[in-house]
Amino acid sequence: MLDDLFKNAIVLIDQTYVKKPADVAAATASKALFAAMKKAGWYDVRLLGLTDVIGDQDDVPRDAFEQTAAKKLVAGDKWYEEVSEKDGKRYLRVATGIPVVSENCLMCHANFKGNKGNIGALSYTVPVIQ
Repeated sequence: MLDDLFKNAIVLIDQTYVKKPADVAAATASKALFAAMKKAGWYDVRLLGLTDVIGDQDDVPRDAFEQTAAKKLVAGDKWYEEVSEKDGKRYLRVATGIPVVSENCLMCHANFKGNKGNIGALSYTVPVIQ
């Protein structure tokens, strides 16, 4: 459900508001949404860049989970998941791929013209409720 919600938000932002390169990118608007959800204490979701051309260093896969997920998603997997533990609490970690979905994507990701692979990912960390 979360994956559908956030990916649809990115696509709708892109289709509705991104008309030229100077416009706020869908990724930038989405990060603001993700930050608001984290601040409210719901969960953590990050946008990851999966190419060697990452404009925002905040998008670089950070930890072992994200680095493994990035490799698998670039190789063509649709998602990667694992359950981890931190400070005595269990978390579901899931990463799902984001492919080029419209011509607007190519304004910032021109090197992906004609590529159907994943250019990015969403990385979720959700508490496991027992």
